[in-house]
Amino acid sequence: MDKHLDTKKCLSAFATILQEGEKSEKGYFLKGIWAESMDDGYTVRLFDNQSELTLYFHNKFQLNSPDSKSTDQFIRKIYQISEQ
Repeated sequence: MDKHLDTKKCLSAFATILQEGEKSEKGYFLKGIWAESMDDGYTVRLFDNQSELTLYFHNKFQLNSPDSKSTDQFIRKIYQISEQ
């Protein structure tokens, strides 16, 4: 995985998860990814059982993942959802 993240694709995946996903106590869930928005209205979070991506205002983000393999799989799932 390169060091760049397509935040537009991530936000598109977030919107798709909200529209098509199942609501749960963790947020909305679709194809292995949960999505939730924070109270500030600008920050969103995408996560699975291993990795977490927080998207902030002005395309800033924080990605937490245990290793590069988990990161690659996580981002790949997000990008696939964004292409639906």
